[in-house]
Amino acid sequence: VARQIHPLTAGDVSKVFTLCGYVGEGWYDHCLLVNAGSYYSVGGRDEAIKLCSQLNPKIRPECFQGLIGQLMGDPIEKDKKLEVCQKMELPYKADCFSSVYLTNK
Repeated sequence: VARQIHPLTAGDVSKVFTLCGYVGEGWYDHCLLVNAGSYYSVGGRDEAIKLCSQLNPKIRPECFQGLIGQLMGDPIEKDKKLEVCQKMELPYKADCFSSVYLTNK
């Protein structure tokens, strides 16, 4: 169900919070994380970062680590990966830069 929410948002990250509210409290955080990954997977890198940035501090690290993982597997050039990292907040920005430099020697 969580993955089906992404297309309903039409790029409006704020709708994710409302729509994930319908899945129930036990699945709410998971729904948010799934949708951040969904945005990234269809080219919505900025939306994915925006969503992660708006999450509560309890799940924010998991969200950004997931995005960094997706970025490392993304076939884009190193300089494009660094541009994506630059848009992240600290400390995730630093983690992202480190990951790019370690995997793209």
